[in-house]
Amino acid sequence: MLRILIIEFILAGTIGAVCFRLAWAVTKSRWVAWGIVLILAILLSLLTPGSIDVELTHEVGVMSSATHLPSPVLVNLNRFLGWIVGAGLAAVVVTKRKKLGLEDDIRFKDFP
Repeated sequence: MLRILIIEFILAGTIGAVCFRLAWAVTKSRWVAWGIVLILAILLSLLTPGSIDVELTHEVGVMSSATHLPSPVLVNLNRFLGWIVGAGLAAVVVTKRKKLGLEDDIRFKDFP
């Protein structure tokens, strides 16, 4: 079961990083990008079911019975934390690129 939670965490982190980077590229404001990521993470955590398919656990070979499934709250919290960690890593990358002067390069002014 831990494998499935780790995979979901990594997937949510990747999506959070991509959303932060796109929001930052459009707005050029870290605060607005964080706001967009937080709103999306909260909405998706509230609107998606937190259940894990029992057949998926059998295919992955995690467990033989469905008695040890984590609670939906834990699964949604895992996804939410993945979004935040991914966005945090993207924010660190943007900060480092800005310090190096790579984000202000004239070659990248074609994006609005």
